[in-house]
Amino acid sequence: MSANYSNTTIYGPYRAQTSPAIVYVTAERNSSTYTLKIVVKTAATHSLPNLRLFAGVAEDTLFYAAPNGEQRHYDVFRAWSSAGGGAAVTLPAVVGDSIVLTQSVNIRAEWDLQRIYPFVILQEESSKDLVQATAIKASAVNVVSGIFQAKQLLANVYPNPAGKQINIEWEGSEPARVDILNTEGKVVSTQTLQVPGLVQMPDGIGKVCYVSVQSGEGRKVYTLIVE
Repeated sequence: MSANYSNTTIYGPYRAQTSPAIVYVTAERNSSTYTLKIVVKTAATHSLPNLRLFAGVAEDTLFYAAPNGEQRHYDVFRAWSSAGGGAAVTLPAVVGDSIVLTQSVNIRAEWDLQRIYPFVILQEESSKDLVQATAIKASAVNVVSGIFQAKQLLANVYPNPAGKQINIEWEGSEPARVDILNTEGKVVSTQTLQVPGLVQMPDGIGKVCYVSVQSGEGRKVYTLIVE
């Protein structure tokens, strides 16, 4: 059965509704794979039943001469993640608690990787009602891919999700430069650590950022959710 989406009355039951769930997604890609890190967080008390989470990638603009004469197509679905049938999710009962999932998508040769972006849909398993959804810009993925190819440093950045401070650890005796970048790739904060320690998160960094840890032995880039 199809719905008449031009009839605004079908949206009435959903007006002014809020969701007890928050969903964040970040992504990295190498030459063959997108890796999606998904955080599902409880924002309010709830009585939600079993949920199912679907993740995938889409292309923001596809240039293709369709039979109907259209040359440009927007937000074209490309592929589901490794959990193509959806991942079973139970939203934590305690407000503030979260769960983290990691899923992957294999890159295909016909994709324009400068236009591919990840999305996530969280819905009730039985009723299919939408609980939450999110996506990030293709440019947010590309920032990571541009520095993802460097020699990997054995490093650790935590906690994630992050608060006002993060811990930086790395292997080796050389100092490490720590860059914090926003989703547009702009360096917002730079600091050099002589030994592992704490770094203050800059104000106004947003909900997602990238942390680059670099020493003479290589570089490691982390994607952080910021609370």
